[in-house]
Amino acid sequence: MSELNKMVGFLEEYHSEDLKEIVDISAKKLTDKNNFIKITNKNTPRGMGYNIKNITEFSSILHPTDYSIYKVYCGPVDLYTGEGWLMTRIGRCLKAINGENRHDEKHAADELYRLIQDGKIDKEKLLDNLYFTKVDFINDLGNLYRKLSLEKSNSLFPEDTIYTKHEIDRLVKRKEFSHKFKPIGKYIEVKVMQRYGSLLNKNNMTMLNEEKYKNYAKLISQVGL
Repeated sequence: MSELNKMVGFLEEYHSEDLKEIVDISAKKLTDKNNFIKITNKNTPRGMGYNIKNITEFSSILHPTDYSIYKVYCGPVDLYTGEGWLMTRIGRCLKAINGENRHDEKHAADELYRLIQDGKIDKEKLLDNLYFTKVDFINDLGNLYRKLSLEKSNSLFPEDTIYTKHEIDRLVKRKEFSHKFKPIGKYIEVKVMQRYGSLLNKNNMTMLNEEKYKNYAKLISQVGL
């Protein structure tokens, strides 16, 4: 198990109550229809590309290093919950849908390409109904993160108190993961995907939950052939 996954498990075991507010705020923002931003596929033989447009106004292109938790939707259907550098991740999703991954590349959206190839969903309808929502970690969650103490104390042995943020910083210095927000972002991703049954998430521990079945039925209703 990677150090990142170990830390996510540690956060779940010891800090789930501490992190409830930051998860709830993220979930609310990620599922608010007023925050939907349309993705317009612009792939060409020269490479993958896309434009984005807010439902109410044109959105400025975000800096490619904006670390975010995000959701991808097909209309109202919750397709995927992820975290990472936002514009890169959206581009990777489109690349998979268009069947342009190399043999050594994988993405959850490969499943959509398979459904297209199997004649179960209409590619043009799918691409015409893609949206995303996002939570920018620094701008939307930075203040909440700074307020978190994330200390695991031991009343019998106070000297054994674990300062989780310090441990995260130590692991970043060891290059176990790329930056200090990564474990919290990954934790939020997991909690949100479980809550809403994001259809394509392979690491969704509630893969057989009712919400996931509903999302599949809605997808077929929305863009099925």
